[in-house]
Amino acid sequence: MTNSNQKKSVPFLVTALLVLLGISGYLAFDRSQLADSNSQYKTMVEEAQSVSQDLQLSYEDVSERLDEMKSDNTELNALIEEQKGQLSKQKEKISGLLWTKGKLNEAKKEIAALEEMGAKYLSEVMQLKEENALLAEANSTLTVEKEVLTQRVARTSEENEELIAKKVELEVYNKKLSKERDFLSNKVNIASVVKVNNLIGTGYKVNKNGDLAQRKYAKYVDRVSVCFTTEANLVTDQEEEEFYLRIIDPLGETMVIEDLGSGILINADGESIRYTNSGTIDYSNAVRQVCLDWEPSLRFSKGIYEVEVYNKGFKAGSGSFRLK
Repeated sequence: MTNSNQKKSVPFLVTALLVLLGISGYLAFDRSQLADSNSQYKTMVEEAQSVSQDLQLSYEDVSERLDEMKSDNTELNALIEEQKGQLSKQKEKISGLLWTKGKLNEAKKEIAALEEMGAKYLSEVMQLKEENALLAEANSTLTVEKEVLTQRVARTSEENEELIAKKVELEVYNKKLSKERDFLSNKVNIASVVKVNNLIGTGYKVNKNGDLAQRKYAKYVDRVSVCFTTEANLVTDQEEEEFYLRIIDPLGETMVIEDLGSGILINADGESIRYTNSGTIDYSNAVRQVCLDWEPSLRFSKGIYEVEVYNKGFKAGSGSFRLK
């Protein structure tokens, strides 16, 4: 009975032993696979840590270099802060890829892109700084030029003020000279006036044959002849002298007919005076008897007639006559 049971239990033990051997082999294989997997994960973690350190170093290097480029230029500083913000976002993106399974290679590519971005930003900032330096130099030059121009304008303004003052002074001096010249000229003109004396007005009747008959009654008078004597004047050097006759009727009106030689003269005071007739004589600094006629073809009025004679704009003499 005992031998029989022992014989029956032998196959069972063999089978159990084989199963145990299989399980032991599987466990040994699985342990080996797990060890390999742990080794690979450890390597991946170490590489990710190394890449993360490189990423941090690159980011800090670019950030520090950008900070070093800051200045008192508000526009430049704002650009640098904006670039640092973009770099920070790129760094966070890469950090996320580093610890995502299967994204390590993509993370490495993004790091390269980050480095290119940093180099680009640094180049842009450097270019902007150079441009700002050039602008600052140009502004400095313009400031100097502006100061020079301002000084020149100030000097020119002072010179202009001096010139204006001198011009005013010269104008005043010229006016003074002009007045003195006019005064002297007026004195010369006065001195050169040929005075006349013995003004006598006579009425005449013109007969049909042209003969003249002296008349005292106005209703018979056709012509008035005003005669006078010139004085000798050594100041004037003219060989001829022109005299202007003014006849004022009893009503106080100047007798004028333009077609008969009447006109207007300007006296020494600048006043306009109407004259009746005029005549030019051969004077030559001698005493002469001169007569100027007036035949208006109209009836004369009775009364007293005033007569005035002008020479060179000055009254040379005056008188009167009566027609009854």
